[in-house]
Amino acid sequence: MRKIIGTVFIIFLIMIVLSHVVICFVNNHIAKGMERQLLECPIPPNSEMLDSASIAGKMQGNGNGMQWFGIILIKSEMNEDELSKWYNSRVNTEGADEEIYVIKQEAPEIFEYGNYRFKNYSGEDHCYQIQFFKNIPVGFETSIWEVFLNNDLRGH
Repeated sequence: MRKIIGTVFIIFLIMIVLSHVVICFVNNHIAKGMERQLLECPIPPNSEMLDSASIAGKMQGNGNGMQWFGIILIKSEMNEDELSKWYNSRVNTEGADEEIYVIKQEAPEIFEYGNYRFKNYSGEDHCYQIQFFKNIPVGFETSIWEVFLNNDLRGH
């Protein structure tokens, strides 16, 4: 009997570890897909692609819930509004929880907090971070799949 209980307990622990690994892998894959969408979008005229990144985790705001970012760094003569219109008209945002943000880049850090940095940022003028952002707060999931993805510890 003890042997059966021990085996069940070990299987239970393995399932918990495996589910966490799968959740992290899927969330990273979603963020990578968002980065790929930005990379596949044609860059504006007189602009240059400098770097890109994909990040899954809670990086902005309060509360719990997963956030996914596909991010590119470009050098462009266009301003933030023009770049926002350019990317909003060319990147397919599927729902209310997906948005495009354009941020003037003035340091190599991608976010104010965290260890994410652009490798190819050289401090030049006219550099902009284009974020393709998706957010699903805990309690506002619309499917079992989203509940499953929100179990990633990086979203808390």
